[in-house]
This record gives sequence, C-alpha cells and structure tokens, in this order.
Amino acid sequence: MTDTVGETALWTLYHRSLAVRDPECGLADPKAIEVVEALDYPFAQRFGTDNRGWARGMAVRARCYDREVRVFLARHPRGTVVCLGEGLETQFWRVDNGMVQWTPIRHPHPASGGPAGADC
Repeated sequence: MTDTVGETALWTLYHRSLAVRDPECGLADPKAIEVVEALDYPFAQRFGTDNRGWARGMAVRARCYDREVRVFLARHPRGTVVCLGEGLETQFWRVDNGMVQWTPIRHPHPASGGPAGADC
C-alpha cells in the first residue's frame, strides 16, 4: 500500500496515533494505536518522528468532526452517518453510541483498478 491514496490514509492514521500518545492533544482514539501497531509498515521511517505539529493538527481535525457527529447523534440517536472514502479512519470507535447506523462509502482503489467498495 504505497500509492498516494494508501499513503494518505496511512499518514493520517499515524498522526492520529501520535496525537493519542500526546496528552496535550486531548484525543482519545485507542483504535488508531491498535491499527498502527498491527500494520507491518515503516511509519516512522516513511513519515518521520518529529511530527508534533501534524499530530496536533490531526487531533484538532478529529475532535471537530467528532463533535459534529455527536451533536447529530444527540438529536438522532439512531441516525445514519455516511462516511465517504473513510479508508483507515477510526471515527466510528470514537463516536459510536451503540445505535448509530454507520455507512462507509468506499471508492475503488485507483492502483488496483478494483471494484467500487474496495478498501483504500
């Protein structure tokens, strides 16, 4: 998974996992750490280790989107959340209320030419 789309998903996942490890970022996302640790990918070699600014940016971004989803789910507990091209996103595990209908819409992987619905 070294194409541009795949690396973008890996990059954001990696920086969210770094944000979780930084208590000043205020992001609770243990699934991001779990996925990073499970993947056989040279994250630090590929993306670097001095990424505090990027990690904080990912934390702010994630918290903002999570807040909006939580507001929606507070009004519509059984609502449907449609995620476009979520790839390696871990938002579901951060905002799941046990009733939400989570619907990922995946685009075809451009490098594989795979069918729509293939994971990024």
